[in-house]
Amino acid sequence: MNEILNKRGNIGELTEAIRSSLNFFHAEEQIPLIEELLSLWEEEKITITFKILFQNQDFPHLGIVGVAAPDWPGLSRSAIGAIHEKGWNLFRLNGYSINFKNEKVGVVILAVLLENKEEEEKFLSQKDQIISDIRKVSSGVSSKTSLLSEEARKLRIYSQVVEEIEKIYKEEDIDNIVGGNGEAVKFFTARSREYIEERRIEDIARIIINNYKLTKWVRENKEPQVIIENIWTKKGEFTGITIAWFARDIFLEDCLKALDISVPGYVIKHHKEFTTPDNITVIRIEIVDEEGNPYKEKDIELIKKNLISTISKKRLRAQEFQIKIGGFEHYARAIIPFL
Repeated sequence: MNEILNKRGNIGELTEAIRSSLNFFHAEEQIPLIEELLSLWEEEKITITFKILFQNQDFPHLGIVGVAAPDWPGLSRSAIGAIHEKGWNLFRLNGYSINFKNEKVGVVILAVLLENKEEEEKFLSQKDQIISDIRKVSSGVSSKTSLLSEEARKLRIYSQVVEEIEKIYKEEDIDNIVGGNGEAVKFFTARSREYIEERRIEDIARIIINNYKLTKWVRENKEPQVIIENIWTKKGEFTGITIAWFARDIFLEDCLKALDISVPGYVIKHHKEFTTPDNITVIRIEIVDEEGNPYKEKDIELIKKNLISTISKKRLRAQEFQIKIGGFEHYARAIIPFL
């Protein structure tokens, strides 16, 4: 019985919190905003208002952005994105589809809770940019609807991949992989929806973890790294190769030459490379043999051996060159007078 009463007490607190939130900006206060938007909409077709409510009261105040535009499926998401992009969380979102003057008008009211004067001044300083951003994205065309749909699909897969990474990777620095500016976000930003949808969740998770681990290893141990494993895709099974080393000593052309020596006739199915801010380059190559099959263990070992050898020779040649000319500083002193 006590448990039931406790649960009822918690529900009562929750209900009160919800009512308090709803009463802070209720429907009657939104009607004048909607009327203003619609009255201007006849002329402009995309109307945006920007207001601060309750300024004559103590904080918190409400920063209000109202949008009226031709109704389309992505209108509210586009407006929300413009607010989130500036770092604000939404306190309230209300959307309406209104038949007005024989046209269907989408009306979106977004409210941001401003806790103090500093937040209010920041919000007001962003007014012109927020209005400009919303105006650009509020015109509904099929290409924008398609883009939003595509990004939504990528986001769903991203969430699944992050869950998989959290199951696999148990180190304390996991935030460097799944955090707001982590390896996973960068990976998804740089890959097409087709690439992501064609691969299994667990394989994508492993590629992302490997990217992070390889760059970390190179950074800490100053040694080139290569990981090769076969992966399943909707287009068949590929041999995936990930190589990491300092940018000055690794080039795609050299890696392809090593593949030519190891497995002549290979076919590239995918290639991607990126360089970190501290100049570590990661190259990803996915290949098959002439018959469209992934490579067997014996070939994989040979590929790895030749890639490491190629990268190491490149480094040694660079070191020998530097020794011969007495280091970069001496080289610069010798050549600059002739420029």
